[in-house]
Amino acid sequence: MTRSNNLIYKVFKFSDLLAFIVSLFILVGFNSTLIGSNNIYDFLTMRVSMVNFIIVSILFGLYSFFFEQLSLYQPKYLPHTLITDAFSIIKAQLIINILVLATGNLLNISIFTGWLVILVLFPATVVLTLLFRHIVWFSIKRFHLGDSNRRHILFLGDCEYAFAYANKLKNQESHIIGHLSADALGSNHNDKVIGTFKDFDEILKYNIIDDLVIFTDTSARNPDLDSVIYRAHSQGIMLRFPMASVVSTLFKNTEMTKINLDNISFSSTDKAAPELTVQSGYHIGGAFIFKRIIDLTAAILGLIALSPLFLVCIILINLQSRGGAFFVQERYGYNGRIFKLIKFRTMIAGADAMQDKLRETSNELDGAAFKMKNDPRITALGRFLRKSSIDELPQLINVLKGDMSLVGPRPLPKADYDRFTDFRHLRRLSVLPGITGSWQVDGRNNLSFNEWMKLDCDYIDNWDHWLDIKILLKTIPAVLKGKGAS
Repeated sequence: MTRSNNLIYKVFKFSDLLAFIVSLFILVGFNSTLIGSNNIYDFLTMRVSMVNFIIVSILFGLYSFFFEQLSLYQPKYLPHTLITDAFSIIKAQLIINILVLATGNLLNISIFTGWLVILVLFPATVVLTLLFRHIVWFSIKRFHLGDSNRRHILFLGDCEYAFAYANKLKNQESHIIGHLSADALGSNHNDKVIGTFKDFDEILKYNIIDDLVIFTDTSARNPDLDSVIYRAHSQGIMLRFPMASVVSTLFKNTEMTKINLDNISFSSTDKAAPELTVQSGYHIGGAFIFKRIIDLTAAILGLIALSPLFLVCIILINLQSRGGAFFVQERYGYNGRIFKLIKFRTMIAGADAMQDKLRETSNELDGAAFKMKNDPRITALGRFLRKSSIDELPQLINVLKGDMSLVGPRPLPKADYDRFTDFRHLRRLSVLPGITGSWQVDGRNNLSFNEWMKLDCDYIDNWDHWLDIKILLKTIPAVLKGKGAS
């Protein structure tokens, strides 16, 4: 289980317990209305005895226990549908409600002794658990931790242990791209082997790769293997070294290796097989989740507050020239995922077709990117929208969709990435691209391409919430002064 999914399971556990607590209040409300027993206020203000506290704690513990035993926190439930959850949830809630009823009768707890436990508490817990899980899953997908929280994984190594490990992950929380071997045919001649170490660059060009699981002997000096590891790490791809694989390089051809591999478990109570991970991009954890919460909150509030300005811009752009109010272009996002960036249109219709010629004669930036101060394609209104950065505001929609963040490296067109000559610059793809970033507030057009890329890598290396806040605060005067905008 990856760190991101471990976090997801904790949120599911919280939502399941919350559903149970809300169901208890519903039960109290029905008891008060139909039977005339304590109402919700009386229930909340009643003195809690030590015995009652212990009973409730045990019930909560059993609640999580039965959900665990019925595999409701296993990775296979990540490709989420209500149908996959429903049967197991009904079974778990039935067991728990029978225990609640038995406990109420045994200890004479009036609220848990009547027929309303089965007629009210049971259906309430089932419906609310399914509802809360659906809300949680819908919300989590907005965080965009990969493709609906699936990781795209490439394996280095074609031993039997690598295939077994990949099979455990397949169709759960990961998309297995395939295996690369050291030699042309692969030691096991398996159809899951899609190439050799030398083919890595070509495979990387046409595939999203989030993780590289290394299941080969790294102690043996193999230039091709070293090149793959260096390239992947330099680009921000997470390197995962299963500990059993590491041990196998130290204890070759002994039973100890097999014992360690056999100890890897993927049961519902396991977090994962032990792995050493090395990364140079985002650490997917609580800090990243908090960043996405800020992104979503700001995007929603911003789109609501700016809706009158959006309406004015749409009308003015359409009045000035044909071509629609929005400019939509494919850009590379997190780990090379393609998304459609949205901006207000600032150029004449057909501007894209003119760029190649202008790039050859009038590009004012060195390197792969294109920038032209007096671009003839920009309309009069478009020049104002660019100078004021108003043209960037529709990207709040991209933030809401999970394609972008408020702060991060600027997403470049696919044509620019095709011109990258230093693959280390591709590390900027290891984080979500942003509406604003270090480049926008520290120079824009005044920086060389290499200086720009260095700013992006420095942001990735030093990222924390305070850095995002500093960049956001520096963006305000930069926008007001039109610093570097054109």
